[in-house]
Amino acid sequence: MSYSERIAGWCARHPLWVIAFFLVASLVSIWGGTRHLGVEMDPVALLDPTLEWRANALDLRARFPHREDTIVAHVTGATPEAADQARIAFFEAMAARERWSVDSAGHADFFARHGLLFRDLDALQELADRLARAQPLIGSVVNDPSLVGFFQILRRVAEADAQQLPAWQPLLAQVTEVLQRIDEDGAPALSWQSLMLTEGEVATRPLLVVARPPAGMDKREALAQARQTLAEVRARAPQATIQLTGSIPLWIEEIDSALQGASVAGVIALFAVALLLGLGLRAWQLVLASMLTLIAGLAITLGFATLAVGRLNLISVGFAALFIGLAIDFAVHVGARFREERARLPESPTEVALGRALRGVGGALGLCAVSAAAAFFSFAPTSYDGVAELGIIGGAGMLIGWFGALTLLPACIALLPAVSPPQLSSTAVPERIARIAMLGVTHRGAVRWTVVALAVVAALLASQARFNYNPMHLKPKDSVALQTFESLLHTGPSPLHAQLLLIDDDQAAELAGRLTALPEVSRVVWLDRFVPVQQEAKLAVLDDMQWSIGFSLPEERLQIMERPVAQVRTAMEDTTEALALRALPSTQLLAEAMQRWLERPRSEADWARLRLRLLGHLPAVLERLRQQLQAEPVHRSGLPPSLRTQWLDGEGHYRLQIEPAVHLFDNAALLAFVDAVYEVAPRATGAPMEYVYSSRTIIQAFVTAFALALAVITVLLLTLLGSAADTARALAPLLLGALLLVAAMVLTRLSFNFANVIVLPLLLGISVANGIHIIWRGRADGSVNPVASSAGRAVLVSVATTLASFVALWMSPHRGMSSIGALLGMGLVLQLLCTFVVLPALMRHGEGDRRPTS
Repeated sequence: MSYSERIAGWCARHPLWVIAFFLVASLVSIWGGTRHLGVEMDPVALLDPTLEWRANALDLRARFPHREDTIVAHVTGATPEAADQARIAFFEAMAARERWSVDSAGHADFFARHGLLFRDLDALQELADRLARAQPLIGSVVNDPSLVGFFQILRRVAEADAQQLPAWQPLLAQVTEVLQRIDEDGAPALSWQSLMLTEGEVATRPLLVVARPPAGMDKREALAQARQTLAEVRARAPQATIQLTGSIPLWIEEIDSALQGASVAGVIALFAVALLLGLGLRAWQLVLASMLTLIAGLAITLGFATLAVGRLNLISVGFAALFIGLAIDFAVHVGARFREERARLPESPTEVALGRALRGVGGALGLCAVSAAAAFFSFAPTSYDGVAELGIIGGAGMLIGWFGALTLLPACIALLPAVSPPQLSSTAVPERIARIAMLGVTHRGAVRWTVVALAVVAALLASQARFNYNPMHLKPKDSVALQTFESLLHTGPSPLHAQLLLIDDDQAAELAGRLTALPEVSRVVWLDRFVPVQQEAKLAVLDDMQWSIGFSLPEERLQIMERPVAQVRTAMEDTTEALALRALPSTQLLAEAMQRWLERPRSEADWARLRLRLLGHLPAVLERLRQQLQAEPVHRSGLPPSLRTQWLDGEGHYRLQIEPAVHLFDNAALLAFVDAVYEVAPRATGAPMEYVYSSRTIIQAFVTAFALALAVITVLLLTLLGSAADTARALAPLLLGALLLVAAMVLTRLSFNFANVIVLPLLLGISVANGIHIIWRGRADGSVNPVASSAGRAVLVSVATTLASFVALWMSPHRGMSSIGALLGMGLVLQLLCTFVVLPALMRHGEGDRRPTS
């Protein structure tokens, strides 16, 4: 009597003790997991910190911690002024929170005073010329900053000659829109900044607010506080849009999507597995016993994960769906063989049928469990801690699932009402599938040569497989933080840039020059970058601007004046009449809008609202311009401390920020940038470098994991099968299926990534079970085609149930987990085809004399 048969027999005779043990173990595991199992949100923590490039990154983060664990608000608005007001409001609201560190991502006070000195000399001169031409407008509105004065300006515009009028078209268009939409909620106000300075000029700078929560604050609590502030500011600034991104929102939204996807996948997988078990085993007792065994195994695996690892991460969070799809195989094979034994000996007791079933499949189950566990455990020695943890949890889970199939499953079957003996034919593979499997027997030579040809073609295609180096492509597409991050990639300086630490300023200057000369680099920002060049010439231009327009900007007169409504109405009527006399579309449209305003009864509040919409932004713009024209020379020693600490630490380490010349969202640009920077600065770090270095580390780790899994499985097969020929037969469909999967990825333009690279080692452990069961059955009874037996039916049902869990995982909103499910599902189907067609062609008839022992 085999060990499997003895264990199953004891459990069938003492079912209540076995069930009580598993019930207690499951409840304790669930209690411990819900209370003590954490979730690691930081993807950086998934890599070994002892790697050289990781050590460089950690050193940089330790010296400049203000750049980590951030929440970044990106502010846009209907007008530049509206966006700037919302930025200031959000900045002040976040700064008012206790112990929060908040920066306006631009050092507003410093650049409000010295911003013009950072422009190119030619661009500054062009601005001076443009403001000189706009001086009449500026002077007039400063002399009479009221609606009366404003309408007088519009009247002069209406009377301007044809050559001057095109310059006033933006003003006419904006005033027209204000009047047409003034009664709407959130209607735009007149943008004086865009009128006087044009887009991209003096007041334009990145409208970002970078907030960092107090040390020790929970990241979810930090994000909740930022979102609460955001809601309050949005209510006060309807003309602006504020979106949150940064490391904290990106991490939390990603882990939430992964958790949601894993939870939904687990529930869907459980229902799908139960349905497929019913169709495959056709006995509600076996379905119920199998599902109870599966759920208990899942709960105990959760407890093991709590004790052995203590946390889940973005990859290991999917272990539940993987466990459901894989561990159910053990119950399927026991159940399928149990039905066959009941059909053979319909009068025998349940305990006898269970014993014979375990005697027939027990050895194969043990080999499959160890092989699957070996595939998972092969991840453990890698430098990628994220999948190393999945490997530990998954490997233990396979052993737990196998133990449950030997103990709890027989106990449940024995305790439930006896399964009615089925027809023996109903325990085998359906006839259509059996005919497909017979191709390998009846056309052995043709199948073998076809396998060789397929392997050669697949290997050639597989050599073109690609790896997606950008982990941002794994995040859920509907993530607001990701969408905001992507918009920043296209609207301003790239948030993806390399960084470098240097202790010597001469060396920093020399390397900055060499890096800037690279075609892949747009600029290098470091402390000296904040000391403007050509200051003497630029200050001379500002002196000229002071003489041309500065005299008209006295600080005490930059306020909006209120005039009696009667005066304002008269000025507006005169302007409307003057505009209507010009036969131009722009003046006619404005005249019509003004006439519609005048025709309706207007209260004092209506005129006040009109004054605010037309002149409300004027004082702030004029004040900013006045400050900019009073700029003074900038020296390194005079830079604000808040700016210096972002680029120079207390030990004299300079931080260099190396910005790419193009956006780095595709592989080619990312690799070109990283390789070019590495040639000049091998110690450079930053997001692009970490993406590529971590990818290369992961690729190397999984080559090692694949080789290790293959080696361990080969040794196990040789040891337990006792035959090199059978070992080769079991491995051949496995390797062919893996090659075909990679070839299919190339043909469908799918790439490997940080998550789905685990698929190939996993498929080794998952799919080797199919070949083991077929070979084991063929050796036991010497059948011509063991695929047609109950072993083949069990393989078919187990693949269907496993496939269901992978399809459920494929539905996850997290693109990394989804790609794992998609590739595992595709690979499983290919492996099944290879097992059912190729394996019979490799087996020899008449091997029944070599009966396995278990």
